[in-house]
Amino acid sequence: MKQYGNYYEEAFLLHRVFKYLFLIPLIGIIVLVAYSGASQVFVPKNIPLFIVAVIFSLLPFVMGRMTIEVKDAQLMITYGYLGWIKRNISLSDIVSTEVVSYNPLRQFGGWGIRYGKFREEKVACFSLSGNKGLLITITSTVKACGRQVNKFIVGCKEPEKLQSIVGK
Repeated sequence: MKQYGNYYEEAFLLHRVFKYLFLIPLIGIIVLVAYSGASQVFVPKNIPLFIVAVIFSLLPFVMGRMTIEVKDAQLMITYGYLGWIKRNISLSDIVSTEVVSYNPLRQFGGWGIRYGKFREEKVACFSLSGNKGLLITITSTVKACGRQVNKFIVGCKEPEKLQSIVGK
């Protein structure tokens, strides 16, 4: 059995001050509840706006952090502080890897779990920051944006190190 090294990396959706911008809708919700009165049942008058505020205040917990980990012959990609979105790929399923530079906005429409065109092929992209990553081809498939794909990019700060640990 081949021994793989360990690898761990974290990426964040927004750095430093910008990540706190998501607190603005949460503060708005708290203010709305406080001004509705303690004796009344809180029913916002503008329900669609209230729903959008709740979604934006929860977004950092769902998608604000991405971890990439190689451990126990598995490549594990996890999104969010709560870890609700996970992708596990067996390292034995990996056929090939290549260090690549990509344009997340132009080729995939932004960061996150995306699907788009890279080198005239449809591939998935798992990223939260930067424009460097590891293009991985696997024998099985992984789900991204409602599609099963066997080729995807993992956006990371040190793709060369990840490639050397994955070993293809």
